[in-house]
Amino acid sequence: MEVLRYIVILLASIKPLTAHTQISGVVNSYFKITGTVPAYNGLRVANISGLNVNDRVLIIQMKGVTINESNSSSFGNISSINGAGQYEFATICGFLNDTVIFERELQHNYNFNHAVQLIKVPVFTNVSVDGLLLAQPWNPVTETGGVLAIAVTGTLTLNAGISADGAGFKGGSLQTFTTCNFGWNSTDYFYEPSSLITNRINGTYKGEGVNYTITAKEGGRGKQSNGGGGGNNHNTGGGGGSNYGGGGNGGRYTATGFACSGTNVGIGGVPLSSYGYAPINNRIFMGGGGGAGHDNNGFGTPGGNGGGIVFIECNELVANGNTISANGSQGINPSNIVINEARGDGGGGGGGGGTILMNVSTYTGNLIIQAKGADGSKAGFQAQCPGPGGGGGGGVIWANSSLPVNVTTSVAGGNAGIINDAAENPPCELTTQLATDGLNGTLLSDFTITYQNVFNCIGLLPSPFILNFTGIKSGSGLYLKWELSNIEELNSIELQRKEGSSTFTSIYKVHQPQKIQYNYFDTKMMYPVQYRLALNKAEGKKQYSEILSFTSASKKDLRIFPNPVTEELTLQLPSYLMGETIINIYDYTGRMLLSQKIIVTNQSLCNLNVMQLAAGVYILSLFNRGEEWKTKFIKQ
Repeated sequence: MEVLRYIVILLASIKPLTAHTQISGVVNSYFKITGTVPAYNGLRVANISGLNVNDRVLIIQMKGVTINESNSSSFGNISSINGAGQYEFATICGFLNDTVIFERELQHNYNFNHAVQLIKVPVFTNVSVDGLLLAQPWNPVTETGGVLAIAVTGTLTLNAGISADGAGFKGGSLQTFTTCNFGWNSTDYFYEPSSLITNRINGTYKGEGVNYTITAKEGGRGKQSNGGGGGNNHNTGGGGGSNYGGGGNGGRYTATGFACSGTNVGIGGVPLSSYGYAPINNRIFMGGGGGAGHDNNGFGTPGGNGGGIVFIECNELVANGNTISANGSQGINPSNIVINEARGDGGGGGGGGGTILMNVSTYTGNLIIQAKGADGSKAGFQAQCPGPGGGGGGGVIWANSSLPVNVTTSVAGGNAGIINDAAENPPCELTTQLATDGLNGTLLSDFTITYQNVFNCIGLLPSPFILNFTGIKSGSGLYLKWELSNIEELNSIELQRKEGSSTFTSIYKVHQPQKIQYNYFDTKMMYPVQYRLALNKAEGKKQYSEILSFTSASKKDLRIFPNPVTEELTLQLPSYLMGETIINIYDYTGRMLLSQKIIVTNQSLCNLNVMQLAAGVYILSLFNRGEEWKTKFIKQ
């Protein structure tokens, strides 16, 4: 018999790191979240190595917006923000195999398929930054990085700066094409650059944004959310990335002596000002990457990376004239004489400024805080008039109060690139070729950290006191029942209910329980609704049951037999069930062990072979047309 080992490390007092610590470089650790386990208020990570009980962490969803995909100027507009930008701070309570469990209820429902990461936030008593403190740059493959976060209970002293410059979303890569326009007109808003190298109809790579890049639509002048569009054939500039402020458009190419002009420039990323950055809509974003300039000679420039995210929490910040920054950056081409300037090809757009969160009580000494968009790349060579890059949009500085006069800030948008000064004095010299600046970001002063209900962190794991806890729809309500064990160790039991996005509240309580079986019929709930049991132990600690969820008033009971089962489980399907149906089996950690798709026509029974399962208790769920049925069974 296979035995699951549950390791729970009990909550102890938070112990900040040693006082007077000196830090530099990257001090955060980053973990990709691979799944959620709602029943235990947990998040699954690929590897928990390096995480410990009482660690403070930041949970943040980096991507996930839906964009317009039409071949029009609307390409890249945000149609739904979904969960992108949601974040919260939490403290680790314990571990269940690869699942991290937290001491408080999570505020948000995260989609772990949309770049959700968990970041370990070091907590210090007093600390000095003695070398440049850095955010690990965003890695779009591992979907981690881009964020720098520290907490200091006492004094933070800056003897060096803090930077997330260029640590955000990536700029569009440089792609060298082999032909120019010669009368062809590359007007589309998306292309697939890698398959169009020798095609006269093409456009280069867009900058990365809060959406997922769409396969076969990676290139071309259309922006993609806050990532700037790439320049179209021929030699046009890339659009700037954005954040709070929108990115600027790239510049056009004016031919000198032959018909190879390019007017379809990269479009700047969309501003994110209406999608977050308010207490009522508390979301934050990294700066978008700039789009690459169009290149057919190998001398263009890619788009610049956006700025990352910086979070600073301390009682006193002694600045010593240093800088905290999350600026966008410019793209570079090592083949060029000036690596951040295009030379006869299109220039890349500047990266958008990032986000800086300041939760500070006192500022001492002069401090500079910046979340600026980067300038678009300059362009030009001899008598050439290629398109410069558009400026990156400005980011956000969000503080917990108005900043004092000794703190200087900038959230300026980047300037559009210009045509270089050349000995041939082309007519376009020192102009932007219609490239535009990025728009300014914003300075806010109402940043707060909010927490949800507190758990007395010992529960949320399978309880030795709860033998079973079930619920079934019956008439106009829900019939809930549970069976207990070891009741002499309990002070009280509570049945708690959570409606919609509210918090759990007690609806039934028994002091000094004297029996082991209980039931409760609830007719006052609003769907969707969740229930759990809270067991108050004699020594003052709590333990929680799994969560029962009911999504609608339709009946969701599911009959199975035999139970316990040894080889084959039979499901009594609901009479009105039709079409594609998914059957999943989970263990008590929430890990999926078996999944099977069936097409229901007019059958009432379904057989499921479970011989491969080890002996134990399992959860079976059935999904059909957005509805779920769930039950437990025992494998012998």
